[in-house]
Amino acid sequence: MKLRLTASAGVLALTATVTLFAAGTASADNGGCRAPYYADGVLTQSCISSEGGRNIRAAAYTMDQVHNTIDLCVKIVDGAGNQYGGTACSRQDAYYGSVNGYLTTVPPGRYYAVAWFTAPGYYYAGESPAIDVS
Repeated sequence: MKLRLTASAGVLALTATVTLFAAGTASADNGGCRAPYYADGVLTQSCISSEGGRNIRAAAYTMDQVHNTIDLCVKIVDGAGNQYGGTACSRQDAYYGSVNGYLTTVPPGRYYAVAWFTAPGYYYAGESPAIDVS
C-alpha cells in the first residue's frame, strides 16, 4: 500500500465526492459500473443497478496484485449526499473482493453507489455512474 490517509482526509474526500455529484459529473443515468479506480494501489470498482420498480442495489469490487485484508464498504446516496438504506461492509482479500449492498427502495430521484475500504486507514474507492429512478 503506497499512501495512507487519515480518517479526516477520508471525510474530506467523501465531501468532495458529494460536490462532484451535485455538479453532475456522472456520465450515465441508467447505472452500471464506473471504470476501475485506483485507491492506495488497489483497483476498485463501484456499481449500481436497478432491481425493478424503485428498487436499487449497490456493489463494490477490488483486485490487487497482493493479498491484503481490507474492510470493503458500499452505500447508496443521492446527489445531495443523503444516504438511502444501510451501509454494507465485508472483510475481504483485496486480491479479489466484493461486497453487495442491500436492496433499497428509494423515492424518485438520481442515485449513486459510493465505495470505500479501511486497511486500517480510510481509502475512498470511487462512485458509480448515476441511476435515475422514476
